Order: sequence, then C-alpha cells, then structure tokens
Amino acid sequence: MTTLASETPERLAVLDADSHLTDVDDLWTKRAPAAYKDQILHVENIDGERTWVVEGLAVGKAGGGSTIDRAGVKHPFQESMVEWDFERAHMGAWDIDTRLEVLDSMGIQHQVLYPNALGLGGQALADVKDPVLRNLCVEIFNDSRAEIQSRTNNRLLPMPILPSWDIDACVREVQRISDMGLRGVNMTSDPQDLGSPDLANRAWDPLWEACADLELPVHFHIGSSLTAMNFFGQYFWESQHEYVKPAIGGAMLFIGNARVVINTIFAGVFDRHPKLKMVSVESGIGWVPFILETMDWELPENAPAQAAERNTSRRIGTPPCGSRPGGATFRSWSTRSVRTTSCSRPTSLTRPASGRSRLSTCTTPWRHFDPRPAARSWPRTGTSSTAWAERVFARGGGLRGVWVGVHCDPSVAARGGALGDG
Repeated sequence: MTTLASETPERLAVLDADSHLTDVDDLWTKRAPAAYKDQILHVENIDGERTWVVEGLAVGKAGGGSTIDRAGVKHPFQESMVEWDFERAHMGAWDIDTRLEVLDSMGIQHQVLYPNALGLGGQALADVKDPVLRNLCVEIFNDSRAEIQSRTNNRLLPMPILPSWDIDACVREVQRISDMGLRGVNMTSDPQDLGSPDLANRAWDPLWEACADLELPVHFHIGSSLTAMNFFGQYFWESQHEYVKPAIGGAMLFIGNARVVINTIFAGVFDRHPKLKMVSVESGIGWVPFILETMDWELPENAPAQAAERNTSRRIGTPPCGSRPGGATFRSWSTRSVRTTSCSRPTSLTRPASGRSRLSTCTTPWRHFDPRPAARSWPRTGTSSTAWAERVFARGGGLRGVWVGVHCDPSVAARGGALGDG
C-alpha cells in the first residue's frame, strides 16, 4: 500500500492538522482531589451504555471515538460512532504508543489533537453548577495535554480548552497554558451558551490580547458549541436515511465555521489585535473565496460606516495547519487576495540543513481567486505551491487574521477514516 511514508521526500516533515484523542476513563478521577472524585468527569454504565457523567449529569456516550476497528477497517459514522461499544474501536484512538505507531506507518511527524469528552469547545460542562468543579475539569484536561506533548517530545500537539464561562479565568488559563509549553488554545464559537458575552463583545479583548502576546493561536473546531451542534441536528430533513444524516450534518458544519470567520472579522477583532492568530479547523477551504467576496459586498451595502473602518478579506490565508511544531516560525501575508489549495495531502514543513523549519507545501497547483482587477498580477493556477510559498516568505510580514486549517488525519490520507475523532 502506498502511504505518505513511502511518498514523502527526504527532509520533508508532514503535519496532521486535525485529529482527536479519545479520553480514557480515569483521566479526571486519577488526578482529582479526594473531595471531587465522585463529582468529576467519569464513566458510568447507564442503561447498558458507557456514559460520561459529571456532577451527576450524563453528558455523552463514552465510546471509542474511531471509525476504524481493531483490524484497521473503516466503518460508517452511524455504525462506528453511534452503535459500537468501546472495545471495537482501534486502540490508536486512545493509546499513545499505538497512536505513534500509526503515525510512523503513515509517515506523519506531528499531529494536532482536539478535545472529545468535554466537547470541541468545552460545551459539555455547560450545566455544571459548581464553579470549582467546572474549572477543575478544564485544568485537569489541560494538564494532561501538556503531559502528552512532553511525553511525545512535541510530536503530538494537543489543544487545551478554556473556561469560556469566565473571561478573567480564560486569561489566567491562557498564561498557565503558555507556561506549560502548549502551542495554542481551543475555543468555543458561542460562549454565550455558557453564560459569557458573545465573541463580538469587546469584553473578550483581554483574552485576544493575551493570546496575541503569548503567540498562542486560537483554534475554532467545527461543532465547537451547543449552538453549532444543535444546528448539526437540524441541517438534514428528518426523512433522510439515518446513515445519510451525518453526511449532511458533517458537510454543513464546514459552512458553520464561515459564521465564525465572518463574525470575528466584522467585529474588528483583527483590527484591534493585528498579531492575533485564529485557526478554522476541519472546515475545508472551498468556501473561502465566495465568503470573502460576499463580505466585501455586504458590509458596504448594509453598514457603510463600519465598512470604512476595516478591510475584510485581507485578514485570511491558508496555513501550515495552524500550530508551531518543532519551533517552526509560520508567516503569512496581508493582502485582499485569497489563495486556497486543492492539495489532498497535508501542508508540511521542510527541515533545512540549518535545523530551522520553514513553510513548504505540496507541489500541486494553487488556485487563486480575487474579483478585483488590481489582483490580476498575482499568479494563478499552474504556479506550484512551493514556489508560491517562497514568494510569500520573500514578502515577509506576520499573520494578520485567520488560518483555515484543512483536515489532514493520517488515516484519512491512507485509509479514508479517522482515529479518535469527536
């Protein structure tokens, strides 16, 4: 079987931009203070099903979190994620050593990991009443992410979550996350679900400032809020086949992150915090040109005074998967043009002889779109992405805006499935 391990040129490091790690049963109980061991997130058998429970509340199935079985065979979502018991899932979904073996076989050097049991944005803690217990669930999870990153020598890069019900607590946790050496933060798209202001509110400026100062990209995974997941269950028509429903929901979740991109840009977040980096995770990139063109039209039409204050589409670019493995320095550009790639393999990092990493990409053509005549001097399809990246680096400049992260799970690249998915 041909894999990235057999195709990747020498000195090219491949980064998986988005995977998940299934949380083990005792992740929280073995770290919790004695007074909270019965209340902290743990697994109980409820009506014959393994279930995550916190503060006496059932918050979701404690499944294996994988579409790949123990024999390495992929199965549909409805079967594997809904019907399977824990024992049927591939061990690489939760076991670190097995996961590293999978990465070795696939030729993946680094992998960015996102939450499971707590929800993609921590929304599973929405109904927890005890504020100490709530924060303890977050802190224990983040501590365990730092342990994983350290144990794997930065090969696995887990994204911690924030206590989004408390802005001041978020700022404190961001500092703690930075002190532990983690490479970014994972954020809910709808903190108003948890009792905080929405992200257009300037009350969040202290968090954006802290993340910018500490060089911690803010990651928005699709489905990262109660609002987003409620939409997931409403996208399809009820008469659709049960196996078709998750296909519709999954496709529409991509578009859901366009909502995050539009709102953060129109709220002026990047104008006030030009060093801030945000990542749109597992959301694809095909919608980017259309959305940016629409934004450039709609804002002047409907809010001319606000449109005069900011440029919209200058704030977005396609990333090297949005994190900083091995001390790499990622750069982007500040223009109103949009560049996306049709490459089916992960964006990667070259390792020059000097030992410092620099941006490279697959050598498939990039597709360029910009409706403005002034943009026509930019290269179009036919320019290799490696050459394009060199031009980007020659221009220099720090990232001003949103990285669009492409799902690059190694099992997707080689098997068409997912390990440890949410």
